[in-house]
Amino acid sequence: MKTVKEPRPRRKKSQGPDEIPVLAYLASRYLRYGALDKARALFSLLASLKPRARNYRAALGYACFKSGRAEEALAHLESAFRGRKDLNGWETLLLGRTLRANGMVEESKELVHWFLNKKDTP
Repeated sequence: MKTVKEPRPRRKKSQGPDEIPVLAYLASRYLRYGALDKARALFSLLASLKPRARNYRAALGYACFKSGRAEEALAHLESAFRGRKDLNGWETLLLGRTLRANGMVEESKELVHWFLNKKDTP
């Protein structure tokens, strides 16, 4: 005699924070493999969904920089790094390159010089 299985309730599709890591992964893959417009769109969405997550804003700045939008990239990077006292090497390099792309060569040199001098002192 077969027992009748009761149908299990279907799991509702989540449309909340569980999708954010998936969107971030997809955006990073787009950025890595050259679909820069799609990466910019997704990072822009992520930055608006998680405004306190500075890494999404920095990634948006990087995507803008890679797609040739230096002014927009500078605005996003300055927003991402605002209020931070210490930038790591990657962030300093990215911000310096973006400053140079915007014609701000002296500011870029000062930033790199500050970073290198900071590393020399204990």
